[in-house]
Amino acid sequence: MFLGYLIYDLTFMIVYWRELRDVSGVVHHVLFMPSAAYVLAHSIMAFPFCWLAFCEVSTPFVNYRWHLAAAGRKGERIYVQNGLLVALLFFVSRVVCYGLGLAHLLSLARVWGPGSGEPLGHSLVVCLFALGYGLNLYWMAAIVKAARRAVQRGGGERVGASQSTDQLRDLRE
Repeated sequence: MFLGYLIYDLTFMIVYWRELRDVSGVVHHVLFMPSAAYVLAHSIMAFPFCWLAFCEVSTPFVNYRWHLAAAGRKGERIYVQNGLLVALLFFVSRVVCYGLGLAHLLSLARVWGPGSGEPLGHSLVVCLFALGYGLNLYWMAAIVKAARRAVQRGGGERVGASQSTDQLRDLRE
C-alpha cells in the first residue's frame, strides 16, 4: 500500500509539475520508492516501514493547506490553524517518531549492516532512510520559520507546511 501511495503521489507531482514544481517531494519519492520495492521484494524491515507509514499522518493536512491556498483562503483563521496542526503533526511524526525509529534501526546494524552476511541492499535501504530523515529535518526547519513568522504577524498569510520546494519558497517570503 505504501509503495502504491508513493507512485500515486509522484504521478500527481509530475502531472501538476507546472503548478507545484515540487523538487524536494520528487527527491522524497525517489528515495523511498526503491526502498519500499526492495523491502517488499525481500520481506524485510517491516517495523521500519510501520514508522515510515506513520509519518504520512501529516500529509492530509499539508494537502489541505495547499487547497486552502489555491482557494484564496490564506487570510482565514482555518489556514493558520491547519498550518499549526501541520507543524505539530510533522514534528511528532517526521522528526520525533522517524528519528526514534531510525535510531532503533541503526542500533540493529549488526543484523543488517556490513559483516552481517546480509546483502548490500539492506545497508543501502538504511542509507536512503537516513537521507529521508535529513529531508524531513530540512522541511521542519522551514515549517518552524514560517510558523514563527505567522505567530508574530498574527495572520494567516503564508502560514503552514509544505512538501514542495515551491511551497517552501512561499513560506520564506
